[in-house]
Amino acid sequence: MAIDAKAKVFAVIGDPVEHSLSPAMHNAAFSNIGINAVYVALHVLPANLSAAIAGFKATEIAGLNVTIPHKLSVIPLVDGLDESARSVGAVNTIINKDGKLVGYNTDVYGFRLAVQNLVGSTKGMKVVLLGAGGGSRAVVQAFDGSNELVVLNRSVANAQKIAGLARTSKATALALNDQNIRESLKGADLVVNATPLGLHGENPVPEGLLRKDLTVFDLTYERKKPTALVEAARKVGAKAADGKELLLYQGVKAFELFTGRPAPIEVMRRAIEE
Repeated sequence: MAIDAKAKVFAVIGDPVEHSLSPAMHNAAFSNIGINAVYVALHVLPANLSAAIAGFKATEIAGLNVTIPHKLSVIPLVDGLDESARSVGAVNTIINKDGKLVGYNTDVYGFRLAVQNLVGSTKGMKVVLLGAGGGSRAVVQAFDGSNELVVLNRSVANAQKIAGLARTSKATALALNDQNIRESLKGADLVVNATPLGLHGENPVPEGLLRKDLTVFDLTYERKKPTALVEAARKVGAKAADGKELLLYQGVKAFELFTGRPAPIEVMRRAIEE
């Protein structure tokens, strides 16, 4: 449908953000349902985040998605938090409610559905999580007491914080290095990359450690090809998915928060694929 001066404006903010498929996904959904709205990607540097949020509030932008590296630092800049964001300690969606910015988190919902589509039940799995940023906070919330969880991060203190958010008592934190990755992957069922290395074409798992019976999920994605980690996993015959699946399902929940209407899931999936 035609966009006019009454259109609601939505955006995704991040650094980097040029690779984002969120505009294609949400604009396709708006068009399909006939909503007068537009969704754009805006590059916001960390140093400019506070000014950007104030500007969004002043210009009455209707809603935002928040991606790397702002999911934690945006918290003190909003007026309130929904329980979904409060329990995770990270915000990936912001709704402007009559001039008040409320932070939500749709990543837990999105990650849980995406992983279930990949492996079915995760009950009893040993999970290795690489990275301790905002995305990792959502990942640990998606597992329960039946899971063993190992969190690896360059800062062990940050890894310990993430492990402390887990719903299982069997959670440990280690420094992110080749030796610890090697040891942690022994007997592991699922490895999740929550580092930004995939955005730069890098594989965080050392060569030779991936195997056919190890499922791989990379929270990052590239527009036109699999990430280096997903590509390497598929070469050894392993099940693997990148962040496009997470993008879809967290986007479905965000769309429903933005509009109050059911999301056209297949329309959004098709927009990502195309």
